[in-house]
Amino acid sequence: MVLGFDNEEEFDLGAIDLNYEKPACKLIGEDGNVFNVIGLVMKTLKNAARSIKEENPERAEEFKNQAEEFAKKAYASESYNAVLGLCTEYVELY
Repeated sequence: MVLGFDNEEEFDLGAIDLNYEKPACKLIGEDGNVFNVIGLVMKTLKNAARSIKEENPERAEEFKNQAEEFAKKAYASESYNAVLGLCTEYVELY
């Protein structure tokens, strides 16, 4: 898919997976402790991996790897706000 703009610049979206969706993670009404937030995001990613393991093993493996990657980055973060920002890179928060 190619998008055209008035300034005649074009962007090719062919390399972007438009069907990619981040798993949904409920934070509203949950314990806001940073360690609980990290645990909820990790659990969401791992559950997403389990739920699609049969139909899409490659994507399931990506979710598992993202859970580990998220945890490493989150525990290395310097603030609560940094962890919340990181959460939005991996899951859709609601």
